[in-house]
Amino acid sequence: MTGKAPTADSWQYHPTAVSPETISDDTRLRLKAAACALRLTQTEHMSIAGYDEGSIIMTEWRPRALEEGSEILFKAKVVQGARTDYYNFVLNMPDIETGTALLRGAIRTAFEDWSPSKDPIPQSILAHFDNLRHTSHP
Repeated sequence: MTGKAPTADSWQYHPTAVSPETISDDTRLRLKAAACALRLTQTEHMSIAGYDEGSIIMTEWRPRALEEGSEILFKAKVVQGARTDYYNFVLNMPDIETGTALLRGAIRTAFEDWSPSKDPIPQSILAHFDNLRHTSHP
């Protein structure tokens, strides 16, 4: 489980009063991949594939300036059965671009009708989202 502790890339989870204090590694990877899928599709919101209906991710693509560059705030609602969780997290643009390149590569090598915004991301691809700073493309 990952709480507020930073990961090797720019991922930072910011729980709110209605968020779980910790987040599973699987959910963290799926949210990172969904954020990169938003960039790939150049949209501000979309459904998160692999969760129940009503699961969405959104951003305004407004960077928050930092010493080392900028980061983007994402907000997500994840519905699983009777449970609904809300997540706020940030990623920096270089990590988002790395993840977007991973998705592009996966789309090129996958079946033509596979889409990260409509279909769950395969575990073999999802594993590459653990550390977007030091990842190799599948």
